[in-house]
Amino acid sequence: MQIANEYKAQQTAVCSLLGGIVADYFKDADHRAAFESWYLERYGKPYQWKKLEV
Repeated sequence: MQIANEYKAQQTAVCSLLGGIVADYFKDADHRAAFESWYLERYGKPYQWKKLEV
């Protein structure tokens, strides 16, 4: 599906905001632990965190 040119800037802005919100969420140790627990239950193996170089 192609996105009209006038919406590309809005899409980029929304994605940037969402990425920041997710990053902030996972800075909290309790949120990471809750995710790890969910992942283990869902997939049956522990989640391996990877450090990203930005």
